[in-house]
Amino acid sequence: MKSFWKQTRAALRDHGPTCKEIKGYGPPSEDDIEPKIPGDRLLPNLIDDYEDSEFAKLKAAHTGFLKAARSIAPKLPYVAKSRGVVMSGGGKYFGHSLTSITLMRKAGCDLPVELFINDHDDYDTKMCDEILPSLNAECVVMTDILGTDKVEKYQYKVLSILFSSFQELLFLDADAWPVRDISPVFDNEPFLSTGLIVWPDFWHPTVWPGFYDLIDQPVTNFTGRRSSESGMILYNKAIHADSLLLATYYNWYGPNYFYNMFSQGAPGEGDKETFRQAAIALSKPYWDVRSPNKVMGRWFNGTFESYGIKQMDPIADYKLAEFKRGGGVLEKNSKGEEIWAPPLFVHHNLWKMDLLKIPTMDDPMLRKDPKGRQMRLWDVDHDLIERTGFDVEDFMWKTIIDNNCYESFRKECAALRTYYRNVFEKEP
Repeated sequence: MKSFWKQTRAALRDHGPTCKEIKGYGPPSEDDIEPKIPGDRLLPNLIDDYEDSEFAKLKAAHTGFLKAARSIAPKLPYVAKSRGVVMSGGGKYFGHSLTSITLMRKAGCDLPVELFINDHDDYDTKMCDEILPSLNAECVVMTDILGTDKVEKYQYKVLSILFSSFQELLFLDADAWPVRDISPVFDNEPFLSTGLIVWPDFWHPTVWPGFYDLIDQPVTNFTGRRSSESGMILYNKAIHADSLLLATYYNWYGPNYFYNMFSQGAPGEGDKETFRQAAIALSKPYWDVRSPNKVMGRWFNGTFESYGIKQMDPIADYKLAEFKRGGGVLEKNSKGEEIWAPPLFVHHNLWKMDLLKIPTMDDPMLRKDPKGRQMRLWDVDHDLIERTGFDVEDFMWKTIIDNNCYESFRKECAALRTYYRNVFEKEP
């Protein structure tokens, strides 16, 4: 992998943009990110003062890297036919990663995990040599591959995917986990034919139309589609080695060029669009999950508090999308909304579960309402319970208590057990 990275790093250096930076444009209008009227619409053009001469320089650099990537991609090392889960997060993020891995194991997924950490200063002997191996997980030190190259936080995700030993992989943010075994996803459509699955964010895409001039393609029609989130991504490197290298380029130069190009200041601007846009640039197949994501949270004292997102099963999503494309009509719920695929992932991105930090009774999430009652974080999510077959939040809190409070009399454990009894054991 070191030799491969040396070639990739040289290509990144040799074909880096030298033109005027693209950043600070936007934000898009509310109607751009959440149109009131469905139907065809034009992507917003907020980067409207970028000079042709500067664009020509950017295109030359981009074209040069594409040529280099096509040459380097066949050399990408990985273990053929291997499969696993990739995460990034050491140091202060170990607790979040451990939470996700533990919950994934409890949900029935036993795929091996590679957890990428920045350097040996982040290497925790107990975590990496004892706890994680007991969960079929291992620490991989990024600097053992990078050498002296310095990388920023926003580059960890794509480099973890690139450096992973797995051919087929699920990348998970440290605050995301599956609620069921995800192994079948690798063996079914849409993954078999596309090799890349991305999940939706809340907002419509706001890619700069100039990107399509950069790649010499007509502007993609995203009508009815959403922008991407990158809390979970599925890759088959045998299909997408070249687009993964291009995604690396987009992230390497993301803050000064491509992040703003792909979002134009929309909410969540960052690495999240780079993976799909790289596939589009190379005309590679990918599956955009159509099933809408759902906010997870609770009403507390008259205010809705958001804690995370439910993302849906791509196998069921693909079948329903094909059914609808063939003229089928989806069933609707009591609110008149189409019933799409069941949940497969929880992305607890707005309050991160950390097994190494036990909440105390002073924690805002454990506070009481005016009637003196403690509450669930997600209310009672009947849909999630019905469609997964178990109470995921109850399961989450049991996992935290089991992993932190076994035979423990710590004050925090007493507070957490009290919260659990008050909220879950007293429910009808």
